[in-house]
Amino acid sequence: MAFDLGDEQLLQVAQQCVNSAEKHLFVVGPSRSGKSTRLPVILAALSGKRIVSVQPDGWAARYHAEWVQNSVTAGTFDGKRPSVGYYADHDDMPTDFIPQYDVNYMSYRWMYRMVVAINASEPHTGLDDDDYARASAAQKKQDLEDKRRQHGNLISHVILDEVHEQSVAHELGYLAVYAATCGALQPPIGVFEGTKIILATAYQDNTPFFYRFGLSKGEVTQQTITMETGLAPTTGNEIQERFLDEDDGNAALDEHSRAVRRARDILKANPNARILLFMDTKNSSRNIARQGGLKAIDLETESGRNQLASTQDSGVTILATPSFASRIPVEGITDVICSSSLLHPCLHPLLNREILSGLRHDLWHLTWAKNHLDRSCDSPTIHYMFPPSEHSKMCRASHPRWFFAGDLVDILLGLIRLCPEYALPNPTHELMRYKIPMIQGNRALRQLMVFPEMLEHVISTTQGLVPTISHYQISSSYRMPLMLKLVDRCGLDRRQAFFFGRLEDIMINDPQGVTNDRFVGMVAVAIAVFDESPILRQRDTENPDPNTTESFKRLQDVLYLGKYQDYTSDAWINAMVWMDIKQRAAISGGEITSYSGDYHPVRKFKVDRIPLLAAEAKLRLLARMIDLDEESQDALCDGSFLEEVREFNKRVDDKALMAVEIVWTAYFEAYQYNSVFVEMDGANLKVTDISTHRETGCDPKHLAINLSEQAFFAKRRGKFGFYATGSILLGRGILRSVTVIPLEIVRKIMEGSEDGLGIRNLHEHLKLS
Repeated sequence: MAFDLGDEQLLQVAQQCVNSAEKHLFVVGPSRSGKSTRLPVILAALSGKRIVSVQPDGWAARYHAEWVQNSVTAGTFDGKRPSVGYYADHDDMPTDFIPQYDVNYMSYRWMYRMVVAINASEPHTGLDDDDYARASAAQKKQDLEDKRRQHGNLISHVILDEVHEQSVAHELGYLAVYAATCGALQPPIGVFEGTKIILATAYQDNTPFFYRFGLSKGEVTQQTITMETGLAPTTGNEIQERFLDEDDGNAALDEHSRAVRRARDILKANPNARILLFMDTKNSSRNIARQGGLKAIDLETESGRNQLASTQDSGVTILATPSFASRIPVEGITDVICSSSLLHPCLHPLLNREILSGLRHDLWHLTWAKNHLDRSCDSPTIHYMFPPSEHSKMCRASHPRWFFAGDLVDILLGLIRLCPEYALPNPTHELMRYKIPMIQGNRALRQLMVFPEMLEHVISTTQGLVPTISHYQISSSYRMPLMLKLVDRCGLDRRQAFFFGRLEDIMINDPQGVTNDRFVGMVAVAIAVFDESPILRQRDTENPDPNTTESFKRLQDVLYLGKYQDYTSDAWINAMVWMDIKQRAAISGGEITSYSGDYHPVRKFKVDRIPLLAAEAKLRLLARMIDLDEESQDALCDGSFLEEVREFNKRVDDKALMAVEIVWTAYFEAYQYNSVFVEMDGANLKVTDISTHRETGCDPKHLAINLSEQAFFAKRRGKFGFYATGSILLGRGILRSVTVIPLEIVRKIMEGSEDGLGIRNLHEHLKLS
């Protein structure tokens, strides 16, 4: 049997993985060496069993599977062509899920769900005397055991790929695999004692193997397999690095504006350039419109990803979010443009809440970016949007950023869901690679204990008969299945899941039956989607706070939901504008992207192309996940829901108004810790964070609401100002977007709170210190 040099190296690695007596193996190889594509195929052929390759996200899993499927060379070994497939994150997963292909690609989120699903259901607690329920549970348990015996030795290797990323999703996937293979939990069907776990990376500098599976540094070194090249190209032109001058002379421009300007300059000098421009997702939503005339492929959208797979056009800019996980599947790249930092959740030391703040890249991040360049080009170049002095401040590597950042709470929630007895208040179990900071952890979990609670205490009694908290566990509330489904299959964060869980809670407990479940659900979907990805960006951020009524003359009757002006939000206005654009584009027969420069009736705003294009898919998926019918999904996606809102506002009565109040109440309860009070201080606006009584602000780039106008409405009714909240806090603790919360809602919630503090002591209710 003859192999080329690269395949021979991969064969040697695969043979070592098959023949090794070690349970855990570590593979290090350069980018494009075949670790993610060719190695699983060879392993399947040599072992005669199924292989599971776990990727950072669903898109990476899909891309690798389709690439292997479409390549006879990559998908065939020794005359054998194993079956290859992938699993999409939004798909349903049965409890007794079994990987169906010889080579199975899935995301870390999917792997986590596999382990949770097989362990989550307790068929019978012994407390239920219902004979039918007991018999049914016993039969399910027996069926599961029969299937496990039938398929017990199905999977020979589980590959945890791209482990250098060390994201929240990755860490939870790793914890799930570790717990299922060390005896703490039942493993998924097909995983058995002989199944080997392989961790693979191209970036060992980021210490991706630190304390994995409780192994020492020496044990990890002994069990590491290194390949020099594999299928990776070994020759090519030297990569050029270009920095900004220390004194660029354009201090007013942010990194993303500089990046767009640099892309224009590159294309002007080389019309055949093929540029990869890394742009933070959170930033791109408000900066991408500045690219103007760039011919671009947006990888934030499904259409952009499909376009990338079908074209190799030159003279194009490919826009991507730097995940620092899998290499983005782009070929022929002549230039890469890279910023110095990435927005990341961090714990604000004074607010004690999660904010989005820019964290400086590590040096290995820049290596990851450079690996996208095609070295066969004449002069492959990476353009840094920062000067050399910034480069000198960068670290070689760092611990996983979730460990010291705000999204630590997602690790805690995931661990509690997986192995409650191994999470707080017992964080030292060997499953965790890092000791959880107890004070920060307990403070963060407090936010999960409020309505709609996701956690509940498990109480134990000591020998002295003193009840104490043994550990936390996922709430047994009926709302939890919906909330967890939205987290697992839509990628919603815990606060968005709170919103929908609380919405369901209120509607189920509605004593008067006045709510229109369909309409309420559609409003909630629209708010959630455009809260995360607003399309509007102000042109003049030096003079924000436009007159909302004047700015959106075509939409005056839908800027507020119901008949009161304080039922509005930036997200709601964005949703109405998107639906107006969608309808007008359909009527004119034009493309929706024709409105990505200026929203023609509103010269004060630009419309960002990425969220504009991505919204339809997000609306449909979320609507489907909360069980809205196809007619409702279509109405959201084709913009006709706008006309339903118009009709609703025309005939709104007190009962209909209660439906509106339900949505705003649920939103406030989900995001109450970000609450502010807005008032006029003379001619100036004053925004105060309620829990800390610190003066803060709102991001002018996304502000669609006229705050002065809202303060005037409040004053007209004898109030000093109005309450507001939002889903995202930016670096200085300011709200990215604003949702007005009517005083009546705040008062009702506070009067019904257990502590009885009342609205005057709302700041005490919201304190997390």
